Formats: sequence, C-alpha cells, structure tokens
Amino acid sequence: MRKMGLLCGIALLVGCSAIKEKVEFELLAEAWMIKPNSSARINSCKQLKTESFDIFYSKENQKCLKNYGESLKKQLEEMNKKDSKAVSLSFVDEVIQNRQKYGECKITNGLDIENGEMYLEYYKDVYQICRDSNYFKVGDADRIIADYEKIDQFKRSLPKQQDLQSKQYLAQREASFKLKLQGVLSRVNTDPVLKKFKQNAPDFMMVGIGDDDSCPLVLFFDIMHSKVSAFHSDLAFPQNYKFIRKNANILEVFIGDFELKFAKNGKNSINAIFVRMIDLEGNTITSKNTAENNFTLQMICGI
Repeated sequence: MRKMGLLCGIALLVGCSAIKEKVEFELLAEAWMIKPNSSARINSCKQLKTESFDIFYSKENQKCLKNYGESLKKQLEEMNKKDSKAVSLSFVDEVIQNRQKYGECKITNGLDIENGEMYLEYYKDVYQICRDSNYFKVGDADRIIADYEKIDQFKRSLPKQQDLQSKQYLAQREASFKLKLQGVLSRVNTDPVLKKFKQNAPDFMMVGIGDDDSCPLVLFFDIMHSKVSAFHSDLAFPQNYKFIRKNANILEVFIGDFELKFAKNGKNSINAIFVRMIDLEGNTITSKNTAENNFTLQMICGI
C-alpha cells in the first residue's frame, strides 16, 4: 500500500508539474500576445529542447554558423577598409551570398526567432521556465540565450540588403567603366584621334575632368569622335583634331568650330577653363565658367 501510495504521489506530482508548465507557457504567450497558431509559440519544455536547443547545437548547424559567420566578418572588415570603387563586383557578390547562407543556418527548427528583439526576449522567458526541467542541464539555458544574443548582435551589425545591393550596383558600374576604358586604351596606338592625342599630350590622357575620375580625357575624346560626331560633322574627321600644349599645365584642343582649354589642378585631374561648342540647334555656346564646363563635359563622358 505504501508503495502504491508513493507511486500515486509521484504520478500526481508529475501531472501537476506538467499542468503547471502548460499554464506557464500559456500565460507567457498571452503576455507576449503570441497567437496559438504562431510559429514562434513554445508549448512545452520538450518542444523547446528538440526544436531550439538540439537544432541550434547540432554539429552541422554550428559548422554553418562558424564558417559563414567568420567569412562575413573578414569580408566586412576588408570592405570597410577599401574605397567603394576598389571593391570588385565578385567580392560584393560573394558577401551577398555568404550573408544569405549565414541567414539559412538554423537558429531553431521553424520557430520564428528571426523577428528581432521581441522574440529574443520571449525565448529568454521560455528558457527561464525550463531551466530546471529534466530536459536541460545546469547552465544550458544561460548558454543558448547568450549565443542567441551574440548572433542577434552580429546580424544587426551586418549591412542591410539594400546597402549591399547599392554596393553591388556601384561595383557593377565600376567594372563596366574599367572594361570600357580598357577598350579605349587598347586603341590608343591605332585610332587616329587617340594616337594624335598621345603624341602631343600623353600626360593629359588619364587625368579626369574636374574631380570625376570616371571621365579621363582619353575617354572623353574617344566619345567625341565616335558618338558625339553623329550630331556635328566637325567631330567625325581625325584631321580636325589639334592638341596644342601651351605649357606643362595647359592644353588647348581645337576641333573645327569647337575649342576647349584645360588646366591641371594639381589633384591628378583637370579643369575645363574655356569651352566653345556647337549645340544640337547649331548655336555657338561659349563659356568660361569652370564648374559649368566640367559638368557639361562629364555629361558627354557618360554617353
């Protein structure tokens, strides 16, 4: 009888414990306004152990977090050290891929802990309920919450997707510009206009107009000869191009009715200090406004 009474007592305690646990989870979910059908909701310590703790600390998942996390840290440090134009397209693509793969590492098995601080605080509370249960060893609850917080902080430090896409766009544009410039430079010794430019002012070829290094003079005159010439016949004929060095810092260029005067500004770039051009309506435009001239020629460089 005593043994039977002891067993009944144990059964009663276990049952009471289970009921108490269920009530605590229900009250907690209500306090956090988590709906019964929410993927974030925890209903038992057993569920917490199998769908959170075991999944997170599985060998495969820890390897996923470690590998992609460390790769991202190194890449982001490297990206922060570089000028935006020095970051290659392949590098940014790899950062985006690693960020996506890191996001695919399992924090839980389908439980929604990805929605920020609120859910992390909720998990702190559910682990508090289960910290002394038979499903967890001493320190397990503190350990996983600390690791969750580290991951949450790391994810917050990562660039937003739109920021990475912006860097990707800049890298694509820079790669396209380098390819375009490489094509122009490959014709310097054969194209009659570029060859004449090189012979008369080689040190002016790679300097950019204004502070825009995406518009070096060699590219500008290639575009004038190959594209802008469709709007004005003077620009189509190589014999019309005259490059005249006035001194070490001044270059004058005459192309039929066009006249351009450039001055080095000591920053590995040049200013267009005088411009006489013909617009699409055939009107002559003359300007000594350096800022305006630089802007106009940079716009032509983008054609």
